[in-house]
Amino acid sequence: METEERLSISAKGSATILQNVIGGLSGLVALFFIARYIPKSFYGMYAFVLSLYNLYLFMVDLGVSSAYIKKYTERKYSHDDLFNTFMSMKIVLSVLIVSGSFLLVYVILPYFGYRLFDATTQELFNTMLIWILIEGTVLSVLGSFIRANMSYVTANLISSAEAVARAILQIAIAFLYKNKLIGGIFAAEMLLITFILSRLLNMTFMLLLSRRLILRFKFSLKLEIVKDILRFSIPLAITGAVIIISANIDKIMLGWIFSSADVADYNVVQRYAKFISNIAMGISQIFFVKVSIDAMNKSIPEIEKYLKEWEETIAIILAPAVPLAYALSDNLIIIFLSKQYVTASNTLFVLVLTYILLAIRSPLSSTFLSFNKQWTAAGIAIFANVLNVILNILLIPVMRSFGAALATLISVGILGSLLTYIMLRKIGLKHLGVRSHLYLLLGLPLFPIAYVLKPYLYRVFTFLPAVLALYIAYLIVMRVLNVLDKEKFEIIMGMLSIKNLKRTFIDELERIKNNSQ
Repeated sequence: METEERLSISAKGSATILQNVIGGLSGLVALFFIARYIPKSFYGMYAFVLSLYNLYLFMVDLGVSSAYIKKYTERKYSHDDLFNTFMSMKIVLSVLIVSGSFLLVYVILPYFGYRLFDATTQELFNTMLIWILIEGTVLSVLGSFIRANMSYVTANLISSAEAVARAILQIAIAFLYKNKLIGGIFAAEMLLITFILSRLLNMTFMLLLSRRLILRFKFSLKLEIVKDILRFSIPLAITGAVIIISANIDKIMLGWIFSSADVADYNVVQRYAKFISNIAMGISQIFFVKVSIDAMNKSIPEIEKYLKEWEETIAIILAPAVPLAYALSDNLIIIFLSKQYVTASNTLFVLVLTYILLAIRSPLSSTFLSFNKQWTAAGIAIFANVLNVILNILLIPVMRSFGAALATLISVGILGSLLTYIMLRKIGLKHLGVRSHLYLLLGLPLFPIAYVLKPYLYRVFTFLPAVLALYIAYLIVMRVLNVLDKEKFEIIMGMLSIKNLKRTFIDELERIKNNSQ
């Protein structure tokens, strides 16, 4: 591999790590203050409505944004016609979904004697719906266009800035509540407002990068483009609907069956698991983009060789997360949350294991697209996530938050991976999956070490350096044993430095400056 190419991959990896260290950790720092100062019941209201927000954000898109990016790269239509039609479709979808929701909640259900929310949660729900009307049109449209024209590094840094701004505002709210300057219900409402304000910051960055684009928008629905977009987006919409319901059914059910405090219990440990997952998933996607480029126009055996090599590398990189999460989950909860959440340590470990399995296999879904098997990928996702919804319905009433985590592990984690590898065999890729998952066992020697150190790692200034040192030591041992070859070792170690990121980011700023002139 050329030095420039290796540095580019390292820089993208650094961007992923930086986004999660800056953006992810800032969110976790905010969660630290929220968990200590704001009662779980009030934080749970915010987390519950945020799950509904994720559901609505999908409903006002239905795969149309992905279709837009696809058609934009094909250059089949003039950009003005494509953009105007796309944005007009988003406006129509957003207005229909939001107005339909208000009609359902305030007219149809009350007419039959039903009420979805209590008065407090309903206020947050109303605020969320109004914001969805804005984000579903302007912000998501800008985001789709920018993602088609922006580097991975810059997109991640904008997301980091949004997360930092949100964290600062939420920390301020936690201190206001601690000092009895605001009440609990108002604190929950303000947490939602801070989320909206941080999204507005994201919108501001997008506007600065694409201000000329918005000025030339005209409402227009060209039938040919609408049909073309819908043909591409319908499979995505069907798959996405199942996935988004599956991803949020846990917190929604916990909120409806039990209480907002139960939502808070599950949400906080899920946030930490997703912090690990986002780094893993980002690094995984970077490597597989490299694979897809290298494997272009290759034979099936050559493609399989590429995929197998990098899939196993991803597993080696992520292996330490499994034993460390099992040994130190309660340390993490006590340090960054509070002792009242320690009972959720098993839930945290199960979620981390699930997300690691997802990170190893998720990029392989794009392999189906390369063989024009998009319905195969969609079918796997639909089956796994429908099963997840069913298991959540069965397990949550009995096991609460642990039941939600276990349902996700069984359906999306284990069965989803099994189905993926079975279907890959049907298109000729017969040697993927087995060794990569066995490589997860390479991290097991870290468990006794972490367990011995565990009593000394209940302070942030001992916990973080110890975990980082264990991970770097693990990588060095893998290199000495030649499990990781020199090229991959240099890429991974390059991700732990921001030197390559800085160089790539400066180049990106120069490109944006030139494009805006």
